[in-house]
Amino acid sequence: MDPRSNHRKWCDFRPSSRSARRSPGMSCKCVLTPPRRGCESHRKPCYRTLPVLCHRTGSLEGNCAGGARCVESEGVAGLPVAAKWREFLETAGPGRMRITKHGDMLTDAMLIADERHMAEHSDDRSPGQLVNTAALPGIVGDAWAMADWHFGYGFPIGGVVATDTEAGEQGGAISPGGVGFDINCGVRLCATEMSYSDIDPKLLARSLARSIPSGVTRKGGVRLGDGELESVLSEGAGAAVELGWGEDRDLDAIESNGRLDS
Repeated sequence: MDPRSNHRKWCDFRPSSRSARRSPGMSCKCVLTPPRRGCESHRKPCYRTLPVLCHRTGSLEGNCAGGARCVESEGVAGLPVAAKWREFLETAGPGRMRITKHGDMLTDAMLIADERHMAEHSDDRSPGQLVNTAALPGIVGDAWAMADWHFGYGFPIGGVVATDTEAGEQGGAISPGGVGFDINCGVRLCATEMSYSDIDPKLLARSLARSIPSGVTRKGGVRLGDGELESVLSEGAGAAVELGWGEDRDLDAIESNGRLDS
């Protein structure tokens, strides 16, 4: 039996040049490694290996050599993304919407949103990306989009998907887009006894800006000596607590207490 017959392909398609971005026939390149196969619908070869979520910038479906199938998920603004998902959209409860399984989806897609938000503020591309993640091989449970979901690279930002490493011969899909590209791209929940009416949004925003070093300039508001910098790099969040930037209880709310042993 041809080993390619059972192979489902999720490529990482991105334009590799300005001319490619302007061209309807976009180049394609997988994130992982060989063996190498030609791709009939694109200019450059595909690399066939473990399944990777496809960021495709051409038609909704393309066929790679050997019958492998590419599932589209747009990474370029203005281009159409998968399926007519609105036809399958329904209310799943207060603040929750469901896109029921259809097409290549292996499970439903769930969004933290309500009907008004979906009607007035939704970018069609983001739910389309979530629909594509629901087609990942080995997906466990539904594909979810958290309350901050918006258009991303392959996955919508705010998208959450779990895959089973034991699924099929190749295991669950690996998606760099699902892991994230940003440095310190994390979310923290802070609880307070204050009610919404007690909070002035502008005062809160200014207070957060004063208290939390951030920005795109070289001046971040925190000065570190060489020893302190080494401590932060080696000890993680625990060093930040020692330097007075947090409390011990903060570490209990951080995965692995803010430090991964190598």
